[in-house]
Amino acid sequence: MRHSEYREWAEVALGDSRQVYARKADARPNDPLVFMPDGAALRFREAAKSGALICPVPNCSSPKLTTRGSDDRRDHFVHVRLPENDEDHHQRWATAATHRLLYDWMAGQKHVNGIAEAEMKGVAVALVARLDDAAESKVALCYVDTRMGADGWEKRNAEIRSQGLAVAWIFALREQYFSPPDPADPLDRDRTDLIVDRAIYRRMRGRGSWPLLLNLEQQKLANVIKPDGGPAKQLGLPLPQSEPVQHFVANDLAVCRLCPYGIATPVVGEYFLEKSRNSWLRGSGGH
Repeated sequence: MRHSEYREWAEVALGDSRQVYARKADARPNDPLVFMPDGAALRFREAAKSGALICPVPNCSSPKLTTRGSDDRRDHFVHVRLPENDEDHHQRWATAATHRLLYDWMAGQKHVNGIAEAEMKGVAVALVARLDDAAESKVALCYVDTRMGADGWEKRNAEIRSQGLAVAWIFALREQYFSPPDPADPLDRDRTDLIVDRAIYRRMRGRGSWPLLLNLEQQKLANVIKPDGGPAKQLGLPLPQSEPVQHFVANDLAVCRLCPYGIATPVVGEYFLEKSRNSWLRGSGGH
């Protein structure tokens, strides 16, 4: 990754919020949101100021938007007047945008023939896709945007798997899931492929699961992978000098796909997902 791109991931994780999605004022409930690429503030400004593009948060108290662009910060939408009495507005915006992004991505997969909404405690967005394969596989996408401990994750993961579903766990860019390391060795100081390891990631590795991080601004999924593991070796990633860290490798969402074992990316493909699941099943006695 470029240093500028890695820095943007870190800025969002540390709380630098930017609203990069809007909704057409005449949109139907299931219409896609409007995404602003970086550098496009001027292109969207007239539509925002005219009221043709508004805030996508349901029942936003101040939906009118304009745009903002600069040389040192990503272009984005801003409210003409800040919503009143809505301290959770940005999180509600991020949840709404994530739901729409993931739903539209799933619906665009050629081998998906049905998507259902689900409710899960501690999970902001939960979608279940039915695949058009011989096994009629079902895959749950679980997006977490609040703190979740390793024990809480394991309980929810076991509940979903007990229903015969594969599950892909996607985490929001928050400091507890994405934190740049403070490397003890100068050789790691300028690297853009390392984040601090977490207890939840260690538990996931022991249960055959591969964590993913979502960047709404860049429409990318990032794999969190173990140093010296199979994917890291295939990519030729050098071993870090810092501890405890994991490799962080971003992928365009458009090149990722659903498979019977979760979300396959160019970094962690279906082979690794299946191998991890089967290894966990053998170790757990098939449960």
